[in-house]
Amino acid sequence: MHDILKGDSSQAFEKFHQEVEELKDVSESNQLLILNLKAREEEIKKKNEELNEINASKDKFFSIIAHDLRSPFQGLLSISKYLVEEYETLDKADFKELVFSLNEALHTQYKFLDDLLNWSRIQSGRMIMEPANLNLTGELQKVLRLFESNIKNKKINLAININPKQKIFADDDMLSLLLRNLISNAIKFTHSGGTVEITAFEEDDMVLVVVADSGVGIKQENIPKLFRIDIQFTTHGTNKESGNGLGLVLCKEIVEKHEGKIWVESEINKGSKFIFTLPNKSELSD
Repeated sequence: MHDILKGDSSQAFEKFHQEVEELKDVSESNQLLILNLKAREEEIKKKNEELNEINASKDKFFSIIAHDLRSPFQGLLSISKYLVEEYETLDKADFKELVFSLNEALHTQYKFLDDLLNWSRIQSGRMIMEPANLNLTGELQKVLRLFESNIKNKKINLAININPKQKIFADDDMLSLLLRNLISNAIKFTHSGGTVEITAFEEDDMVLVVVADSGVGIKQENIPKLFRIDIQFTTHGTNKESGNGLGLVLCKEIVEKHEGKIWVESEINKGSKFIFTLPNKSELSD
């Protein structure tokens, strides 16, 4: 009888011990689940904060856009109204000056609308990205033809230091937009007789491109403002050329779409270097 009771006690103890171990496993599993849930909660919270920050930035950006779209038209309407009302009394020199002002203002606004449209197309995914292996020199020459008169008028010394066979993996339309904005800025902020130099070389699996100018430069405290959509930062060029500040935001979007980076090195009165990287390999991650 004693042995039977002893056996029953031993089995009961083993069962109890087993149940305790099972409870420990459940407890550890629950603790791990709680930790995972907390981590997920923190991740979701962080994502929500990022989304709220992005939405706030875009709201501010669109308020800036609304202002920038409306304000210049007041000047355009004033000039056109004056031309309509006073064209018979204006001498040739005054008429020519007003027409040139109107033409320049319209070109500026068209550039602004074009940049805005392209930015919105990238944001919404409507600008389809079709990267291919491109000859960088060939793509650059297409863009430079658009600036021949600007380069000639400002007597810019243009230097190209790129291997004629250099390949770059990019969408041709986006690459054109990127180069147009950076070269336009370089010319705009370079004094007459100054230099714009475009250099490229391979660095690991990327192509590093530098658009450098000998122009007015940028204050260090203003450099972080250049690629932000929620801050309007723009200055006039050396010939009073105007801008909208959206071009560099567009450049950043394009470079990041290609998994590259873009940054600026600049000193006041010593010029600026806008540097970006794009792949030289024929693949991008999804």
